[in-house]
Amino acid sequence: MRSDGNEINVPKSQTHSEKIPVLASVIVPSYNSMRTIRRCLHSILAQETSFPFEVICVDSSKDETPDIISREFPQVRLIHIERQTYPGSARNLGIRQAQGSIIACTDSDCIVDKN
Repeated sequence: MRSDGNEINVPKSQTHSEKIPVLASVIVPSYNSMRTIRRCLHSILAQETSFPFEVICVDSSKDETPDIISREFPQVRLIHIERQTYPGSARNLGIRQAQGSIIACTDSDCIVDKN
């Protein structure tokens, strides 16, 4: 548990029953990303790292993107905004909600390296 009392489930690669503090937060802004969001989130969640991280997707889509995230990626924190939001504003919102002391950002059409 963090000193501020926050805790999260550990990444998929670790036991789900454990709770440990988040070291890093990955922010993903998205808008109408239903064709790319799965590959992006799979690549983030497949990270080969020894430290715990959270994934926050700030989405303002009008397509099925928020449904895909909610249904297929329950470990990703979804922040859905009704009006279209530019990536910089979405990143800033995600950063304000982040629990990690390290912040990383990527876009919803990116596939990140496992390292």
